[in-house]
Amino acid sequence: RLGYHPQDIYNSNPRVKRIIDTLNSGIGEYKFEELASNLYNIDTYKVLLDFDSYSYAHKILDRLYKNKYEWARMSLLNTARSGFFSSDRSIKEYADRIWNLSPVKHTK
Repeated sequence: RLGYHPQDIYNSNPRVKRIIDTLNSGIGEYKFEELASNLYNIDTYKVLLDFDSYSYAHKILDRLYKNKYEWARMSLLNTARSGFFSSDRSIKEYADRIWNLSPVKHTK
């Protein structure tokens, strides 16, 4: 059987199974059956495939966040190193470099 089958992850990963089952049966008075079904049957964005690595990264993030000095240092460095950002410039670069589009001039 070729391709991605989220049911395989559901059946082999007890944490994923427990989470999907909880979504399906509900949390408090809220049920998330459609989300559970989508993850189990389709998982368009392959969320289950990345679940373990995401969980691991989140544990590291949580540990780092508890060290306020280190978190502040990393945050400042990240901001300082991000450079110049402009959403307009980014969109123009995508249009030019990826989509090969020319700007449209609006007339009134």
